Amino acid sequence: HMLDNLPAVVFEYSVFPDGSRDFTYISPRCEEILGVSQDVLMRGILPMKNFIYHEDWTDFFESTERSLADLHEWKWEGRLNRRDQVIWVQASGMPMRMPDGVVVCHGIITDVTQRKQLEQRHRESDKRYRELVEHIPLAIAIHSNGHLVYANRNAFEMMGATKPEEIIGKSALDFVHPDSRNVVRERMKLAMQGFEVPALEEKDIRLDGKVIDVETSAYPLSYRGTPRSAG
Repeated sequence: HMLDNLPAVVFEYSVFPDGSRDFTYISPRCEEILGVSQDVLMRGILPMKNFIYHEDWTDFFESTERSLADLHEWKWEGRLNRRDQVIWVQASGMPMRMPDGVVVCHGIITDVTQRKQLEQRHRESDKRYRELVEHIPLAIAIHSNGHLVYANRNAFEMMGATKPEEIIGKSALDFVHPDSRNVVRERMKLAMQGFEVPALEEKDIRLDGKVIDVETSAYPLSYRGTPRSAG
């Protein structure tokens, strides 16, 4: 059977007029992905709650009931108990009411554990990187099309800012002294075009109006998927 060879669990789940419900078909791949045999699932020996990770049960139950009641597409991502481990799955299905009153949901379940683990590693890596940037003894800022989208703690202190809105969203040139503005504007363009800009002394203006001498450099980067410049 072609469905039996798919790298996912294909299922048919039926809700009968008397309120009973169970799998009326599930592909053999369930043993590999869910850790339970096709025979056990088809005979309804184990209640659904046994498979769903306890913290995700409420979300699973409520999303399923809404879908079955309204007959709209069901989508769910959560954790399952598989033997001695917890896995992540992505599930979807489309319920339909048959002429005899039975609501039948055809759907598919895929194992997304590796993707979720990769996402978690990326989040942890981003968190470590952000903590490093926040505590490094240098003022670091990121701008996109000339507007500041990020500044670390030292950048806030250097410019005399106490709140993000005093800097974030503003034009980077607002903090550059008129004597340095033309040079800085050209350097920002080069960085946005993909060139690394070497260190150069310039004059900046703090929020309190004080003029300060700083040395800046800039390089291109991708920030949240968009070309930006950091300096």
